[in-house]
Amino acid sequence: MATRMQNLINQALKQKTATVILPGGQLRAGWISPKDHPATRTFRKLEAYHMLYLVRGQGRVIDHQGHASDLAAGDKLDRHPQLPHTLERHTDNQWLEFFITLSPTLHQSMCDLGLLWPKRFFSHVPVSTPLLKACLQFVENMHQPNSPGELASQTTLLLNRFQNTAAQSPEHQTTDQLQHAAHLLSDVNQQTIALPKIAQQIGMTYETFRKHFTKHFGKSPQQYRIEHRISQAQHHLLETDISIEQLAQQLGYNDVFCFSRQFKTVCGISPTLYRQSLEQ
Repeated sequence: MATRMQNLINQALKQKTATVILPGGQLRAGWISPKDHPATRTFRKLEAYHMLYLVRGQGRVIDHQGHASDLAAGDKLDRHPQLPHTLERHTDNQWLEFFITLSPTLHQSMCDLGLLWPKRFFSHVPVSTPLLKACLQFVENMHQPNSPGELASQTTLLLNRFQNTAAQSPEHQTTDQLQHAAHLLSDVNQQTIALPKIAQQIGMTYETFRKHFTKHFGKSPQQYRIEHRISQAQHHLLETDISIEQLAQQLGYNDVFCFSRQFKTVCGISPTLYRQSLEQ
């Protein structure tokens, strides 16, 4: 098995990147190794969708919400257009990733088909010889004179394979549930939803939700919600002229006094003094 896997990796290191034009836009696929991208830490906001599937090597990623995750073989990143994140490739000279890049129109089409989930950023798909063979064959087919329709069909089949394999992992299902909960907790329009209700929406009991969330994010759901509300408050105090009363209402607080008290607890000063300090 190890020899077959290494043979496939050697083939991947030699295979050239392929680019084709489909009816919905441009499709690119291939492999990235240290010779293509030396170890580096980069902040990115991509114009097109980029799927990163790590075959070997290690790294680290920080998503758009500031959550950091270590990367290892089998980890897959769905780097959706305009989604800010930071990617770090470690200096072990072993990095090898398979990638698929889709133009914004193609990306939207795949989302509409349920083959890509805009809210999914991180997942895990175990590395296997059948999957590597499928990736190698996909790129090879792109180099051949296949019709755009046939290539589009092959693209959907490969993305579906990644999607289904990731969905079979219980650990990934829990991560998806927690990511959805984090989205609800940070959504300004969802601030009045009680935590047990959020747990119910993601299919967990409240105690299970609280335990898994705290382990995954390093803070309780309530603390996560508070920090995101205050972070949004700081942004508005810096970037807008909105009144303190309007801001409190916009962020879902019952009254301005409750907002000011919580802001001072987190930041050490009141919202008014915070704004004044920025103006000096």
